[in-house]
Amino acid sequence: MSAFSLKTSTVSAHSVVASITGDMTQDNFDSLEGEFNSLLEAGILGVVLDLTAIGSMTSAGIGAIINLGDTLRKRNGKLYTVLPGAESAGVITMLGLDDALGLTPSVEEGKRKVVNLK
Repeated sequence: MSAFSLKTSTVSAHSVVASITGDMTQDNFDSLEGEFNSLLEAGILGVVLDLTAIGSMTSAGIGAIINLGDTLRKRNGKLYTVLPGAESAGVITMLGLDDALGLTPSVEEGKRKVVNLK
């Protein structure tokens, strides 16, 4: 099991890249939800979620991401998620979650999409 961490970098006044490393499990669900809530409380409207360095992800992690995306959409914001590889994207698509997660092929593409959100 890899240690969980979330680091953010600013894209614009209302947008960030949130990079997660380690395992997204039920054990760190509260930490993940807390980090996401902090972004929302800070007025962030655009999140590029970089999951390219995750170890594993449970349904709790996917649920937290879906909740973040739903909240951003309700605030006229956007979530774009970058997965570790084509296999992960295929599983997400097969589950019908690609729209909910806002799949995008790269962090750079996601940054272009969120840079002008206000």
